[in-house]
Amino acid sequence: MTPERMMEAWESLGQETAHPAGIQRVRLDTEAAADLFACVFWPAGRPGLLIEGDGAYRPAGDRIPTCRGVRTVHEVVAGPPERTVLRIILEDDRLLDIFAVLSADLIATAASESTVAAALRRRIDRICLWQGLFERVPVEGLSEERQRGMIGELLILEALRAMPACRTRSTSTPGHCLRVWRYRPCSAWARSLRFPVTAIWFARSGSRRSRMSHARATRSPRVI
Repeated sequence: MTPERMMEAWESLGQETAHPAGIQRVRLDTEAAADLFACVFWPAGRPGLLIEGDGAYRPAGDRIPTCRGVRTVHEVVAGPPERTVLRIILEDDRLLDIFAVLSADLIATAASESTVAAALRRRIDRICLWQGLFERVPVEGLSEERQRGMIGELLILEALRAMPACRTRSTSTPGHCLRVWRYRPCSAWARSLRFPVTAIWFARSGSRRSRMSHARATRSPRVI
């Protein structure tokens, strides 16, 4: 499941005539223990998710996590048989892109479980993990400067993983080269990271725009 597929499912459901029951849905996984659906909830036409299955399952302490701009509804429907229903509904359209990523992650997590109880529990746990991100990310998205900074960090990490030092016998895992980096404060507006053969110094100019000033090392430096 990908965010793109989630967006396509919601768009397709939204083009259908509103259902009298107040929900349009399409099954996302036919083999999962729990029933997993992408949904559009009427009358507002809100995109969301639905997970349900036989049995009465409640989170510890009846605690239902909440995310900014997202409503989570837990319900046990009387039977027989009893069924547990968990609805996750987007209420702030400005968060649609990140909600699609959240939804794809929740579906993948729930689909990997072998029982309904485990699928519901894992899904609630994952929402708890996403809470902080929804609180920190501005509804208007990341600024251009923050996007450049994030891309720069990813490019540096990618370059570090490709270094020969990361593939020697002395490094048991690809991430070992990242753990041996050392933090050295330079000033109130600077920081530097040093690798055995590479050092990168970051500085913030007076205009508060982050930039990479230069790279240097003690021997045969590799400049990133």
